[in-house]
Amino acid sequence: MWLKSIVPAVSLAALFATNSANAEGEEISRSTWGGQYIGFAVGVAHGKADPTVRAKASGYFITTDPGQVDPQGSRNIDETNLVGSLLWGLNRQTGLTVYGVEADVSLTNFDAQYSSGNIAYISLPTSTFSITTKVRSNWMASIRPRLGYAREDALMYVTAGPSLARFKYDFSFTDTNIPESASVHSSKVKLGWTAGLGYERKLQGDWSWKAEYLYSRFDNIIDESSALRTVPADGFTHKLDHEIHSLRIGLTKNF
Repeated sequence: MWLKSIVPAVSLAALFATNSANAEGEEISRSTWGGQYIGFAVGVAHGKADPTVRAKASGYFITTDPGQVDPQGSRNIDETNLVGSLLWGLNRQTGLTVYGVEADVSLTNFDAQYSSGNIAYISLPTSTFSITTKVRSNWMASIRPRLGYAREDALMYVTAGPSLARFKYDFSFTDTNIPESASVHSSKVKLGWTAGLGYERKLQGDWSWKAEYLYSRFDNIIDESSALRTVPADGFTHKLDHEIHSLRIGLTKNF
């Protein structure tokens, strides 16, 4: 469904191309984009957590148990939230080429959970197990080089660079056999990357507005193990990846 998020960006590109065509024959942009700017942006961010859980079977888990348990612990969890960002950037312009760097800090509230409910073991139908997975993230920061093409009062650009974000991962397993249980509670700041494209246009004075799409990716956020309470030889391994699709509109003040 998030392929549909590309449509607004493509529409912006088409609008920019039309404006460029109408301005054909002019030798240089009417506006300059060099200098520093600060601003803010608001929009929506769709996050998807991708946990991978594997049961360690050394006697407690038998036959079909991992095939039942693993998919329940490895369900993708997604959520859409509002996002707000503070921006700082620096541009340089050579002819119609604009290059520079932008840094931002974004706040959101990704807080998604999956609960399997009680599921009967195929190997022991009189007993059930339950898994709950929760992933949270509330901030991200990035610093990204930008490269753009200016025409008249408009700027079309691409951007990519490293990002940092904090993630909290909580996993809980229980069953009614002994009963048994296992859990993980992990909090990590992880380095990832962000890339995207955008459209910016001058307003009156030193103000500009912008619209952009950004994709952020964080891999191998955690790599941990958990042991069963009464049978420590058995348990689970845990890995977590996360991706974010963001669409936002911003306002900047140029200096």
